Amino acid sequence: MSVSSTKAAKIIFHIVFVAVAGLSWFLNIGWIRAIFLIPMLIHAILFYCSVYAYHRSGIESREMRIAAYFAYGSFLLFNVLLPDGGDTSDSIRFFFGLIHNGGAMNAAQAISMLALALNLFLIIYLLVQTRKAKRAARKQGR
Repeated sequence: MSVSSTKAAKIIFHIVFVAVAGLSWFLNIGWIRAIFLIPMLIHAILFYCSVYAYHRSGIESREMRIAAYFAYGSFLLFNVLLPDGGDTSDSIRFFFGLIHNGGAMNAAQAISMLALALNLFLIIYLLVQTRKAKRAARKQGR
């Protein structure tokens, strides 16, 4: 694969990822997302900043690439599986608003919270490793 086709594949992956995350938000909007909108937006901004910083840094480490893909996956898993709903217990749904099973709801919520914790860890990891790589590159340039 050439450099331009790899870059195009990354751009397409990112666009599809943003579309799926946005669709999940739109189709499953409820009280949880309405009340916690600001923290969730801050989380999304931090996620995109960390991934953007990683991609701009040009780090070609396998470990960083895996961490970035896990960050994408955990962010998407958190958003898709986060249960949300309205005023009644029947209105709580997850997975794009399609599933409203009580037993599966608890599992989805647990997986969603674990994915959030993993994603926050990976955001910090990506930012710290990117910063270290930039410092090392700056020292070599002197």
